[in-house]
Amino acid sequence: MSMQIPNFNPRTVFQGSLLSLALALTAGWQDAAARSTPLGNSVLGTSTNSGQANGVPSPSGPGIHPGYRLVSFRNAINSNWRFGGFDWLSDGRMVSILWGFDCSAHNGAGQSSCADDLDNRQYYGDIQLPPDGRGPGSMHVITGTAGEGITPADTTRIYSGLWEPLGILVGKSGNPATDTIYVMTKTGLLRFIGLGPYTNGVNPIKVINTCHARRCAADSIGPGLYKSFSTHAPNAYTGTGESTGTGRRWHHFNYGLVRGNDGYLYGGTNVQYDGGNDRYEQGRDRCAVLKMDPVAGTVEVTAGGLRSPNGWGKGPEGEIFFSDVQGNYNPTNSISNYRPGRYYGFRCDTYQPYGHTRGIQESFPVVDLNQGGTANTDIGSNPGEITYLTSGVYAGQMLYGDVSFGGIQRVFVEKINNEWQGAVFLFSGGFHSGVGRLKRGPDGSLYGGGQSGGPTPASGNWCWGGATGVGALTADRTGGTCNIQYDFFKLVPKDTVVFELLAVRARANGFELQFTKKVGPSAGLAANYTLNTWVNNLSSQTYGGGSQQNSATLSVSNVRIHPDSTRVFLELASMPAASVRPAVPAATAPTGNAPANGGNVRVVMIKGTGILSADGSVPWGEPVTAGAVPSRIAAWYTLNYHSTDTAFTPVALADSRLASPDMRMQEFKVQARGGVLQIETNFAASARITLRDLRGRSLGAVNVGAGKNTSTLTLASGRARGTYVLEIRTSGRTLARTVPLF
Repeated sequence: MSMQIPNFNPRTVFQGSLLSLALALTAGWQDAAARSTPLGNSVLGTSTNSGQANGVPSPSGPGIHPGYRLVSFRNAINSNWRFGGFDWLSDGRMVSILWGFDCSAHNGAGQSSCADDLDNRQYYGDIQLPPDGRGPGSMHVITGTAGEGITPADTTRIYSGLWEPLGILVGKSGNPATDTIYVMTKTGLLRFIGLGPYTNGVNPIKVINTCHARRCAADSIGPGLYKSFSTHAPNAYTGTGESTGTGRRWHHFNYGLVRGNDGYLYGGTNVQYDGGNDRYEQGRDRCAVLKMDPVAGTVEVTAGGLRSPNGWGKGPEGEIFFSDVQGNYNPTNSISNYRPGRYYGFRCDTYQPYGHTRGIQESFPVVDLNQGGTANTDIGSNPGEITYLTSGVYAGQMLYGDVSFGGIQRVFVEKINNEWQGAVFLFSGGFHSGVGRLKRGPDGSLYGGGQSGGPTPASGNWCWGGATGVGALTADRTGGTCNIQYDFFKLVPKDTVVFELLAVRARANGFELQFTKKVGPSAGLAANYTLNTWVNNLSSQTYGGGSQQNSATLSVSNVRIHPDSTRVFLELASMPAASVRPAVPAATAPTGNAPANGGNVRVVMIKGTGILSADGSVPWGEPVTAGAVPSRIAAWYTLNYHSTDTAFTPVALADSRLASPDMRMQEFKVQARGGVLQIETNFAASARITLRDLRGRSLGAVNVGAGKNTSTLTLASGRARGTYVLEIRTSGRTLARTVPLF
């Protein structure tokens, strides 16, 4: 039976169900080695005196995507802002959490960065105790992000002392005073009601604790259900490097949050420590996907084998996806699809219910993101939060930021054998910091926050450009070899279509490329394409071991352009083998010095030079040489399974929900211009739009036709600032969307 987390207070709901519908809709869709690639996405812009990234191509990657306009909020925040996450309150204001810094990083005297030498506090804060406000992180409310800029006065700190928060989700009630803010920290899941003032242990309260023990058996309340998840005690480590903290700076983190289709909250836990000295006393809930019920205060492990799942989000069909970072047993970075009961490859504790000794075959990633290989083949280094696009040119695709590789990348997926696989593309640069947190806001803009900045180097090598600062501009590399700049911005979509590679689909004897615009004759020349392939071997104990093995060049035997001129088929002389499922591990599988298990993931890298659109435009993608404007198409396709489809087989939307009136409603662009509300719509049928206040009273209405339309509603003088509701009646349905008007 699914459960529902309360989203709103009935006292705020006017007669009828309009506000409830509006709230449900607005709440809904929402460490690596140094890289070798000189043409990746790590250096992403240049500094200006105004603090804005100037959007020109940098020496190593693209600038701001030409389909978006950069609005920088960087001048309004402090240089120590490292975002743990952000979400929006019912009234449209943003609430953000700041990581602070890694308490397990020590200075030369062996003292914690958190300035408390007690081991338990030094590493874990207030485990199994009420919040005490002594951690390095904080929570802020930010006003005005829907506009063209903010100032420091628009940021208000409402709570201090969070222990390294790296996940947040707001349950909207229609009133920010009663919104529920869930925050994932090192010490457990916290619940805040409203915006304070707060009293520790009362509001916020710890709805799910962490504990020191491996098994935490005492808190079991039912089969697989617990009141806490484990975080290993410091004194369990005995090595010199570990006892001083210098050997375990990257880990112990807890990430999230995303609400599943079943109403529960989901997140992930980091490994305790690896760094080449693998640990198997991880604890029952480490390396895991956690399914959390904050109402009952329970947690359940539902999948295992994760390493550093820094980014979470929902994608096609409402399924959950997460990013993971290269390391031991992880040959590459990756984006994976969460499904209950799966094992994702990191060899964890024997107490892990979905670990490597449980006889579960390792699952493939959706896309592998190589780093540290042959020059010009990298596409990741520390992927972060994932956001899903439901409208526009890229509807049905995902975006994610990268802390060390930098920038924002785009992921197209298709389903073969009931499993998601697909391609990743460079999307946008032009930022001052590695983008660890990324969300699509209520206004349709993309909001990003740096996770690699701060007054001291980021945790371990979580710094923009990698631990050696590879590619980081001198102007932004203020922390020596590790770039520690910071950033906060939004990308506002323009009403334009940029010529670029939109999708790559596997076919029985090649790959089908889809472009955003019609291509010219140059797209039909086989000589313009280069295809390389390799495999990443699974489950090598060596840090990043097994990456980019058996590299080869694929021969394009024929190129065909579809009559619509937006699709191009690359026929191959021979299709490479697909990914190989690893052997099922035995219950007695070794924990240390374990050999690779025979599985691998197939990657095909497709690049095209000299390809122009029908109107002569060069494609947005990858620069051919350092510092050049992007002009080469580039895609990294993960070929887990072969397709039986032939060239130009008709394709359906990857997510059929995107064609529904509900999703069309999300394409609204609403702007208040003086006393007029301007509304851009795109419905399959005519519609009537009514503006209402939260008491349900009509403040004006307008009829719109089918297709793209721009309409206006005159706003009454003396209108109060606050949240209003747009009611839409179309195709026999009534929909609603909240609109903050300030």
